[in-house]
Amino acid sequence: MIQTVATGLLVSSAVVLIAAAGRSLLLSKRSAWNWRWLLIAFAFLLAAGAHVVLASSLATSFLAVMARAMLFLSSTGLLIALLRLGEGSRGGLDGLSGRAGPHEERIELFAEAGIEGICFVREGLILDTNQQLTDMLGYRRAGLVGKPLAEVLVAGSQKPPSLPPHRGYDIGYEARAVRHNRSSFPVEIREQSAVFPDGNTRVIVIRDITVQKETEDLLRESEESFRELAGSVTDVFFATDTEFHVTYWNKASEYLTGISSRDAVGNILFDLLPEMRGSTVETAFREILRTREPRSVVNEYTFGGEDIVLQIRGYPTRRGLSVVLHNITVQKRAEEALRKSEARFRRLADHAPGIIYRLRAKPRITLEYVSPAATALTGYSAEELTGRGAPLARFIMEEDHPAVEGVLGGATEAGKPVVLRWKCKDGTIVWMEHRTSPILDESGTIIAGEGIAIDITGRMQAEKALRVSLEEKEALLKEIHHRVKNNLQIVSSLLSLQTEHVAPEEALEALKESQNRVRSMAMIHEQLYSSGDLARIKFDRYVRDLTSYIFRTYSTRAGKISLTMDVQPVALGIDRAIPCGIIINELVTNALKHAFPHESGGTIHIRFVKGGDQEVLLTVEDDGVGIPEGLDPEKSTSLGLELVQTLVEQLKGKVSIESSGGARFSIRFPLQSTDQSTSANLSSSGRIRS
Repeated sequence: MIQTVATGLLVSSAVVLIAAAGRSLLLSKRSAWNWRWLLIAFAFLLAAGAHVVLASSLATSFLAVMARAMLFLSSTGLLIALLRLGEGSRGGLDGLSGRAGPHEERIELFAEAGIEGICFVREGLILDTNQQLTDMLGYRRAGLVGKPLAEVLVAGSQKPPSLPPHRGYDIGYEARAVRHNRSSFPVEIREQSAVFPDGNTRVIVIRDITVQKETEDLLRESEESFRELAGSVTDVFFATDTEFHVTYWNKASEYLTGISSRDAVGNILFDLLPEMRGSTVETAFREILRTREPRSVVNEYTFGGEDIVLQIRGYPTRRGLSVVLHNITVQKRAEEALRKSEARFRRLADHAPGIIYRLRAKPRITLEYVSPAATALTGYSAEELTGRGAPLARFIMEEDHPAVEGVLGGATEAGKPVVLRWKCKDGTIVWMEHRTSPILDESGTIIAGEGIAIDITGRMQAEKALRVSLEEKEALLKEIHHRVKNNLQIVSSLLSLQTEHVAPEEALEALKESQNRVRSMAMIHEQLYSSGDLARIKFDRYVRDLTSYIFRTYSTRAGKISLTMDVQPVALGIDRAIPCGIIINELVTNALKHAFPHESGGTIHIRFVKGGDQEVLLTVEDDGVGIPEGLDPEKSTSLGLELVQTLVEQLKGKVSIESSGGARFSIRFPLQSTDQSTSANLSSSGRIRS
């Protein structure tokens, strides 16, 4: 672009030189008139060609406008000089009407060779124009000749000087030219006078300055936009010249410093902000002016009693430098807080009993960071654990490899631990419990995880020992139940053998009842031994087994008696089951012996259900003859009824007895035991005590 402008300036200079040479030739050798005019015409053509080159290469830039203006002025000056030269050499024109003389031919030549639009005006009417002006206005030449100039040019922002044409008359102004289609556009006018024998003629050169005006408008809008932008930014922005005199001071500068733009502009920056004088900031500013390279400095200052940290960036400009001050106090405080937080975290990580770690999920689970405890626990250095993308599974027992994915997969469930066995460098095994928090990307995919692994080797060993001990105790308890059951069966068998040698009916009945009581207890130990739960039995199954045994024992009496049951699957501990089993044995035996005399038939119904407030309701009823009149079950000396009363008290329960259409015993007791007793015990007097 610079080369093109330079070429235009050289061509313009060449035109002026050629014109001067032509003037010299005209004054010295009037006989060589024709070839001199050819030389002048060649100069105009050369200038016009330069104008076209400039117009096409520089487009609408500011330099293009300046270059075209210089060509315009030089061409206009050349035209006027030649007109005056013709006047001095030939004594004026013979007139503008009639046969065309040499002067008219010369004027026509000038008009056609002109670079811009040219017209000749006399008494306000257009006498003639060049082709450029007719093209510019959209007329044919015949349409312009004789037309009032006022219809072609209208006043613009500048009023033309009101001076009458005279010798040496030379003015310039701006106006608006009106096209044939009545549209208008801005033009620059250069008007001079040419004195002819028949009157003065105004020579008007018209240049279209639409592009120039548009450029000026764009420049003005750009400057206004820049000032609005600079004034609206939150960062402090100001500019200085090379001597550090402030040339611009935005609103943010006023707000920060308390100095208005009116007071700042024109003053030396270091007088306004003395804290910067002699500091690294002044040094940086001088280096910017010297090297023409931007620089940045961070300093802390106090404005309005508040300490702030500023990032100061300086940039070289054509007139000096521009400076942006960005408040980074919050950022610096955040960085300091982060640094302190990282230091605290590192201290915690260095002294944490477990391994603090960070995992990367893809392409496979690998360790990115481990705390120093990892080396103490495993014997591997941090570089060995995290280097070369070593997978986590490399340090885990092969049997636990399927669970490695759960370290991150389980992290999606809050608090879910994953236990893995780590292989230490010395070959030992360490049990580690991992708790991981997931790190997700924008799509919700796990990309990493952070967590802690706690050494639970001691706990696992203790649990293993406890498990072994529990298994041994369970085996021992099963053996105890088995032996108790066998011993009770031996007692029952001895009682059965004894019945074969007892003659009185009452003694025989007493032995059978004792045998049934022993059998009811033995059945509980048998069920505990055979079940998986050594502390509780399913009481519904026990009641069915017990009543079946009782009915088989009294088969001669139970032939016509039916049994119905409503028993829920309630789990009872041994301290509840043994007393409850003896109660059922006594009540069912009592119903079989006394409710249905003379081998009459009937029904015995057993109901065992859970009630409210963790209670159990046991009901044994029959539809037999009922309780004899005058018999008070609570004061009865019968061993069976006394056992029922005593065992109900042991269960902390209550019994109610009804005798209407049969006998009905209802017993309500708590599901859980409230004391440390586990079974009924016999006193030395043969009474049952709890």
